[in-house]
Amino acid sequence: AVVSTQSTGILKLIEKIWKRISGNRTRRLTKFTTSIILAVVSLLMLIAYLVIMAFLLSNSNENDTFIKSLYFYTITMTTVGLGDIAVIDHLWWGVTVKVLCVFCIGLALVTTVFGAFRGLAAANKKRVVKATRRLAEKAKNVQNLKERLKGPSALNEAELADQHEQCQLLAEL
Repeated sequence: AVVSTQSTGILKLIEKIWKRISGNRTRRLTKFTTSIILAVVSLLMLIAYLVIMAFLLSNSNENDTFIKSLYFYTITMTTVGLGDIAVIDHLWWGVTVKVLCVFCIGLALVTTVFGAFRGLAAANKKRVVKATRRLAEKAKNVQNLKERLKGPSALNEAELADQHEQCQLLAEL
């Protein structure tokens, strides 16, 4: 529920920004375009979150470098948890609670990114299916035209005009 709320909130924000930029002159964004924007924005949010948390961790402990902290949070948030880096501090409970909070927020962001890319794949599939149906319909029209041209040669003016239109459709392919 948290992830879908985040995605919905991000989508509404994107639509508001788009309306401001376009000045309501253009049509609405397509589902595919919105999915691309949502995937990119959520991925950028995750990267920004990782970088900020790694920066804060590396500044709070002189033994940790930025790269080591970034690696720690990336491995933790993706739930891989290799165990090669562990938090050791005299205030172990405080640090553990902090890492768990960061982990929960990060995991929600990771889930949002995966959901955004899943939505992008679904929107792309719909586009492909729609294009395939259009091509199948055009192929059917071409087949019908071929069958009609093989028929009797005595055609009236209406049929000639109809065939002329269909030939023009063929030329567009």
